[in-house]
Amino acid sequence: MAPLPSSATSKSVTFAAIGDSITEANSSDFLAGKIGSRSWVSHVGPGATFAGGWALSGARSSAMAENARDVEADVLVILAGTNDVFNDVPFEQSAGNLVRVAEKVGSEKVLVSAIPPIDFEPELATRFNQQLKQFAMSRGWVFVDPVTGVREGDRFASGMTTDGVHPTEAAAQVIGMAMGKAITEEIVRR
Repeated sequence: MAPLPSSATSKSVTFAAIGDSITEANSSDFLAGKIGSRSWVSHVGPGATFAGGWALSGARSSAMAENARDVEADVLVILAGTNDVFNDVPFEQSAGNLVRVAEKVGSEKVLVSAIPPIDFEPELATRFNQQLKQFAMSRGWVFVDPVTGVREGDRFASGMTTDGVHPTEAAAQVIGMAMGKAITEEIVRR
């Protein structure tokens, strides 16, 4: 792969984010860009700039599809599915909702994130992530697993979760940095 011209590499990549409590976390007003320290969005690092999106604690992918709006962003990041698996939503329905989110936001590049572990029933997240990876690849989307650095086996590593589902601020930093790297590298690859 040839390096990008210096003018292209110095430009910040913009991204939209759609998600649930893992994305919203302790944000005082996610829609207005007032992002909390436990949201991975606040830790993406240099080179990636948040352009907008939608996130709400407890949201299923259907709510994300209903509330997603057009955002002028280079990359759309979707972190969705935890609440779907908690509520026995069939994967096919979740997948259809992700397609609706992508269509509504309108970014040319779509990055789909693995969901974090679910400590009390780890196979839920593991199974969902396997299906999600295959689905994202079939759509030509990028699948990323930014929670690798906060996971030990199929559960959260010690000190990385507040309740077995939600990341701590330290975990949000790890997830955000991994997500930021994936966002900026996606622009280079395509």
